Amino acid sequence: MEDWNANTLKTAHVQNRNIVVRKLNEQESIMSQARKLFVVGALKPDDYSNLKGSLKLMPNACEGIAGY
Repeated sequence: MEDWNANTLKTAHVQNRNIVVRKLNEQESIMSQARKLFVVGALKPDDYSNLKGSLKLMPNACEGIAGY
């Protein structure tokens, strides 16, 4: 019974970790695209700063996920 519980907890942890990794990868991709647009002048400095600020809040979206 303990092995089953341990496997269940491990599975839940791995699934939650994958969710967090997916969100972080998405955030990195958004910032990469924003930097490219900023460098070529297609994104205003204020817009770039606002985007950076809003993405810093994204780790809070991971709250409520077990283990984070």
